[in-house]
Amino acid sequence: MTGHGYRLQRPAGWQDCSADLSGRLGPIRPNLVLTGPVTGGFAATITVITTPLGARQTRLTQLPRLVAAELARAPKGRVLGTTRPATLAGEPAITYDFQFPTAGALLRGRQLVVDHGADRYFVTVEARAAGVTSTVDAFARLLRSWQWR
Repeated sequence: MTGHGYRLQRPAGWQDCSADLSGRLGPIRPNLVLTGPVTGGFAATITVITTPLGARQTRLTQLPRLVAAELARAPKGRVLGTTRPATLAGEPAITYDFQFPTAGALLRGRQLVVDHGADRYFVTVEARAAGVTSTVDAFARLLRSWQWR
């Protein structure tokens, strides 16, 4: 699969729902929306959102603090553990785990954020807490397949 500046392999069993769901995620327009296993009526998702880097862009190292403040606005919303350095196809990145409530359930997720060229990429996986292990494994496979183009 190709997206804005990247190519990747869709994990087995995951469906590309980008055309169907990209307009249903509020003001944010993902480049890619994959849906995976359903747990408790909620389909796991992997999304890729790209934003242009600007002169006033928040530094990668400051993002988790901002994300934590936003998540804390919801009951039980928070960043889990610590931010970890990562790489995506050779580019330095950061990754962190989080949780937030939605529709009466607790969702867990992992987000990787990387700057490449003139863009910032947010690559995120979300699933019900009970189904997070298998979705994080699929997410890791997707990240290993990532290539810049």
